[in-house]
Amino acid sequence: MTTLTPEQRQLVEQAGGAPVRLEDPETREEYVLLKLTVYEHLLKPGEVALVDPSDYEDGEFHPRDAYAAIDQAFAEGWDDPRMAEYDEYEKHRP
Repeated sequence: MTTLTPEQRQLVEQAGGAPVRLEDPETREEYVLLKLTVYEHLLKPGEVALVDPSDYEDGEFHPRDAYAAIDQAFAEGWDDPRMAEYDEYEKHRP
């Protein structure tokens, strides 16, 4: 695993938990440096992050561990055209 440079660490501290934008001076490609926990929340449905059980105190379950399974289980129902009625629900609410 690559470690943060002192400069990157300072940027992370100054950002106060917000993502840090970085640019490759040669390619001008932009990157975002963020905490692993933030990255795991941003994963696409169906993607599973590697979770280390030692991240949880007393082996406590975290709901985010079930997101991928929940998305997969309900995908068929959410994609059903009849579910479109629920997208309009708030518009017709008194």
